[in-house]
Amino acid sequence: MTPQEPISEAEKRQVFFRAAEPLFTRFGFRKTTVDEICHDAGYSRGTFYDLFDNKQDMMISLVIEKATAAFEAWRREDDPSQPFLTRLRSMIEHIGAMVLENPLIIEARKVQELFEVHGQASARHRDNPMLLYLHAMIAEGVERGELRPVDPERMTMLLFIVIDNLFFQTRELYHMPSGLEDEAFGEEAWRFIERGLKGIER
Repeated sequence: MTPQEPISEAEKRQVFFRAAEPLFTRFGFRKTTVDEICHDAGYSRGTFYDLFDNKQDMMISLVIEKATAAFEAWRREDDPSQPFLTRLRSMIEHIGAMVLENPLIIEARKVQELFEVHGQASARHRDNPMLLYLHAMIAEGVERGELRPVDPERMTMLLFIVIDNLFFQTRELYHMPSGLEDEAFGEEAWRFIERGLKGIER
């Protein structure tokens, strides 16, 4: 394809994403090359590296975008009048359905080296809508007395890490089913989260 100019950096990233996704899902992450992505995107390697550090960075960015899109679909249906934990569980289950079913995410979960850059990518995306909304939800939960007094900013990142480990990367990191795949483990995970947020009753 021959992209029309001028085109913004964000639009270029979308062109690369649209080119890379079918390649990743058809041939796999490891077998797909940057040259193949650039060819299908209609841009040079120089443009690719202006936008992404490497192929791993691009894949993580694409995964984050997919997760954010799933979150936005959930957010449109969110009912702020519901209890915090009800809303949080609904959000994780909605995003989890995408994680378990989306071919790109399934492929990404097979690639161990992606986890080495996942934390760095997550740190760079602290302003993403999902984390900002979770921050607001926690602040509201504290204000309404549903949660124990916590620092919403610190708790947002802590909760993000806990949920990521218990529900999304469990199989890849610990070689066991996640809270999305094992119902008993999932229920224990939610009890753990609830106690952490509300405080352990004595």
